[in-house]
Amino acid sequence: MTLNITVVSSWLIGQTSDFKLFRSNGNRRDYDDSSQKQVVIKYPSWAGLLCYTGVAEHDSHKTAEWLIEMLTHDDGRHRTPNGITKILAKEGSSWLRSVPRKYRYHTFTLTYFQKGVPHLQVISNFQRAAGRNIDEPLDRFIVSHFRPREPRCIVTGTEVYRVSPSVTKPIMTAEERAQLERAITDTSDLQRFRRRMAEASRGCASRAPRYISQNCVSSHLLPDGSGEMQLFGNMNEKYLPSLIVAGHDLSPSVPLALEQSGSQDLPHRLVGATWTADRTGMAAMVYAVRELRRQTGTGWE
Repeated sequence: MTLNITVVSSWLIGQTSDFKLFRSNGNRRDYDDSSQKQVVIKYPSWAGLLCYTGVAEHDSHKTAEWLIEMLTHDDGRHRTPNGITKILAKEGSSWLRSVPRKYRYHTFTLTYFQKGVPHLQVISNFQRAAGRNIDEPLDRFIVSHFRPREPRCIVTGTEVYRVSPSVTKPIMTAEERAQLERAITDTSDLQRFRRRMAEASRGCASRAPRYISQNCVSSHLLPDGSGEMQLFGNMNEKYLPSLIVAGHDLSPSVPLALEQSGSQDLPHRLVGATWTADRTGMAAMVYAVRELRRQTGTGWE
């Protein structure tokens, strides 16, 4: 399992997702990749962050591509958070059953503001939004919902790491979770908050490098639906975050913009992205990119 960290409050939401992926085709193989694991979703009445951890590929199934397919639509209908989680649970259970049981651990985490109220929904076959997890993975997804009344830090994916053949420890201690819950109370510097979340993810990666990558994406979301994401670590030029506005994915516009600017032949990597509030059914995402030839350092500076 890889790692997602979500911190939720009534005034701010934060979420991180690492870039470690696992194939369950034959022998299990892990690798770092630029595939989409976190998506921004916006409708006139709500906005959210959705990420996943678990099976990245199995046979012809690729979760990143499948996820965007499930979230995009041209029918003009307004989807609710519950509607989206039902789609993911129903359609996802079809391919989940084909995954060998020993690899069948998968979780989607959707956190969102609806009418200014924060929510968290976990779509998983073994983890829960609140309460005890299931001991053995199911062959289907179940949706659990949690509405925090005070800042809460929720870890999905890798929850423990092994320190010896017979001893495991939590991937994040209670104090580390409490630190992020305290950090979210300070909204004076949102860039600093994103970095604190990213550093927490990086700390977990140092304990379980086999399952969690050092590189991660860290995002925040405000009650009005606006927000920002930041990439920590050096990734290749292929990674682009998806902004789904009323069922339409805006990310394909980035290669088009580079082409129109005459920069399409210069390899770039994403640095970050900012998206606007949505009050009229319209929203925009601004991407910040950097030429790879000008890239220095580790990407954490």
